[in-house]
Amino acid sequence: MWDAHTGQPLRKLTEHLFLSSNVEFSPDGEIIASGSNKGTIYLWDTDAGSLLRLLTGHDLRVDSVVFSPDNKKMASYGADGTIRLWDADTGQYIRTIREYGGSIVLFSPDGKKIISSSYDGTIYLLDADTGTLLRTITVPVSSGSSLAFSPDGKKIVSEDGRNRSIHLWDVDTGKLLHTITHAGFVDIVTFSPDGRTIASGSSSLNGDGTISLWDADTGEPLRTLTGHTDFVTSLTFSPDGRTIASGSRDGTVLLWDIAPSQLPEDVNNDGVVNIQDLVIVANAFGETEPDLNGDSVVNIQDLVIIAAAFGNTAATSEE
Repeated sequence: MWDAHTGQPLRKLTEHLFLSSNVEFSPDGEIIASGSNKGTIYLWDTDAGSLLRLLTGHDLRVDSVVFSPDNKKMASYGADGTIRLWDADTGQYIRTIREYGGSIVLFSPDGKKIISSSYDGTIYLLDADTGTLLRTITVPVSSGSSLAFSPDGKKIVSEDGRNRSIHLWDVDTGKLLHTITHAGFVDIVTFSPDGRTIASGSSSLNGDGTISLWDADTGEPLRTLTGHTDFVTSLTFSPDGRTIASGSRDGTVLLWDIAPSQLPEDVNNDGVVNIQDLVIVANAFGETEPDLNGDSVVNIQDLVIIAAAFGNTAATSEE
């Protein structure tokens, strides 16, 4: 465990007898769940670092363990092809879902649904209480390694790594809303806490791991973060949405400050005033936004303002 502010190590959880395949905090932060390659699930006390209980039932490795948002249930997916539901307080086994297992399992934000993704490109939407299949969504090609609900539970984002793309789906209808094309293979996708941004981790064409930020409504690119030297395999936003933590096959965890720019001329909010901002304003001529000079219309005067600020960054404006 690490201190998120300083990066200093806090403690090691040393009673794991087998390779850990997945680690997850409970919503209240008091418990850590970890799955092993021997089919067991370890539950740890976060503060003490002590082992609370050991859950058994899966015949093969546990690929995914998650808590429900209300902290009352846990769901796990194993390589044995089953999803198992557990009581988070007692560790008691509740139910097995055999027909719709996949490589990942997630609760919806309201805890009423579960999604699971399989390697054949099928996304299963299940009732969290009964395990009943509600809907299937078929992705053309998928490695099945990453899915995420939007914070309001209305959308699902999925990676289509082999085709170097991301798909955004409507939960109620199963309709494809957007397909976003990546420069490199996609390994991981997630939503920001406010649901306005999608972050994806991948390997770029030259082998360097990149993180891309996208507008969740339009699918338009917002920013690319570079720093890893291999595939980005894990991503998470801080609760306030201002920081991203990324893990990579290069063996590093990086923290990124993605706080919104304070520059009014930085129209696309990527931290620097450049040609992209100029293009956005030029394409909005005659509209009311983005109106930089307050005359209620986007025109040549707004272009002049951006041109004069070329090269300015958010860091410069704060000095």
